[in-house]
Amino acid sequence: MIIDKTEAERGDILGGPAIQRMLAQQTLYARLSFTNAMEQFEKELERYSNGLRQYVAKQIAIVGGDPDLDYAESCIENGKIHAFVDNYQLEERQARDMLEAVTLRQQELEALERTIVEVRDLFVETALLVAAQGSVIDNIELHVERAAAEAASGRKQLKSAGKKKRSALKKKAILGAIGSAVAVGLITTVVIL
Repeated sequence: MIIDKTEAERGDILGGPAIQRMLAQQTLYARLSFTNAMEQFEKELERYSNGLRQYVAKQIAIVGGDPDLDYAESCIENGKIHAFVDNYQLEERQARDMLEAVTLRQQELEALERTIVEVRDLFVETALLVAAQGSVIDNIELHVERAAAEAASGRKQLKSAGKKKRSALKKKAILGAIGSAVAVGLITTVVIL
């Protein structure tokens, strides 16, 4: 039975000094229980802190850091007690960055590939046009050569025709002169006769 101190002071309960002794005993017991509990708590806290320091030091050693307990203590104070997770998160972030860079590079390479295909297509079209124009140019060249040959032949024919024309004119003039002389000779013979 726990008795309230105020009741004991008022003397409402019989045996006033006995109750005071009981209250003193209860207070002493409570104080001892609290002290024992606090000591046990501090021991448990120290044991947990040591275990946590060793745990963090092992993680730091595994991921390649300095396994010094003081460094582990500073990591605990800063809230960095998960070296594996921190390292994993860092690696994950780096992997994502690398993936973004690779994706961007892939897109650039695909764009370059499309451009190269377009350039190749332009060269193929140009080659086809050159081939088609080549036959036209060959035909034009053949016609020019034929025209030059025919023009040379025509010039020869014109020279020959000019010579024949002059010769014919000379012959006409001679025949005209002969015809005039015969006509004059006939007219004179007829007049004389």
